[in-house]
Amino acid sequence: MNTSQTTEHFTAENDPAVEQAIADMLRRLADDIHRLADSNRVALYLGGGYGRGEGGVLITQDGRHLPYNDLDFFAFSKGLSSARRRAFDNKLAAIAPAYEKMTGVSVDFAPVKTISKLCCERHTLMYQELLHKHQLVCGPDLLAEVECPDAHELPVLEALRLLVNRGMGLLFATQRLAAPHADDEGHITDDDVIDFAVRNLHKAALGAGDALLIAQKRYDYSLERRLVIIKYDAHATSVFTGLAPFYQAARDFKVQPGTQRMNPLEKLPNYLELWLNTARNFVALTTDRSAAVLETTQQMSECLYGHPSFIGRSPMVNALRWFVKTRTASPLRLLFKNPTVRLFIYLHEMLHDIHRNLVNGQPLSQAFGTMDEHKQELIRLWGIFN
Repeated sequence: MNTSQTTEHFTAENDPAVEQAIADMLRRLADDIHRLADSNRVALYLGGGYGRGEGGVLITQDGRHLPYNDLDFFAFSKGLSSARRRAFDNKLAAIAPAYEKMTGVSVDFAPVKTISKLCCERHTLMYQELLHKHQLVCGPDLLAEVECPDAHELPVLEALRLLVNRGMGLLFATQRLAAPHADDEGHITDDDVIDFAVRNLHKAALGAGDALLIAQKRYDYSLERRLVIIKYDAHATSVFTGLAPFYQAARDFKVQPGTQRMNPLEKLPNYLELWLNTARNFVALTTDRSAAVLETTQQMSECLYGHPSFIGRSPMVNALRWFVKTRTASPLRLLFKNPTVRLFIYLHEMLHDIHRNLVNGQPLSQAFGTMDEHKQELIRLWGIFN
């Protein structure tokens, strides 16, 4: 087992300006939280990229160095009732807008969890990365009591969840790019759309590489070490051969984002193909099948639905979760299947169709189509089970 540790810096390149800005912000945040009731019984941590010391730095045209990634905070308590945890959540939500205005990035406070609940959920990628490296903002260091599992022991269902989340990012990017934001020459003119799309394309590439590393039980908590593994393997014929350049570009963007490096409208088909190829290789690796016989969504579903690694806790738990959260048992033949697998299958079919339409020469607006009931239902289910 690994022990959890506090990061010594926030940004991947240890940028002085952003390091100072985040440190000042955390000190002010700690002072504000100390004034709240029950603050002495809640531990607040900065997680995410900045909490791991891998955050990005945006250099503006006028030379300013600014934070770029979201600031993700996690709170844990010991011996605090659910009602008082909810009250603390409301207080955190109330102060978030002021810090978003201060930093210029999204500030997210996850709901307060009991430390015992964390111990039950530490198998997830999000909490394993938090346990491995974080920054304590204020309160007692409750994470010091929780051992961090070995990164090689991440369940394959966590890798599948990662693929789903990054694939949904691609779907949302496609939706935004398909909307009428282009000028007469077909160039996207909305900077927010460009930024959103570029960010999600790069995140899809990182997620693709990370999911395959988890499937091979070679995942590492360090982004730099994951990049070394992928680049080394890419020299031979492996699942990383075509992925390595995308992963390198995504790492570079994460460290120092710059939307001028990519035309997302032009590159979207490549990233859709990358996700689809990764999905095929991932299923092949985890079910001992040949990637050559996993071209269709139907072939994917037959492999995943019938494989013990993708059942989850039990078929009955799957059925209960689905019914309680969606209030439907339809279709009955899928009721006992793992919800993450079901989402993956729905998403694969959707992205496969969009990619096929683009390859066949359809303009993006036609390739994406309308926000029909199938897309809306997928987004709704993802919001429930993500």
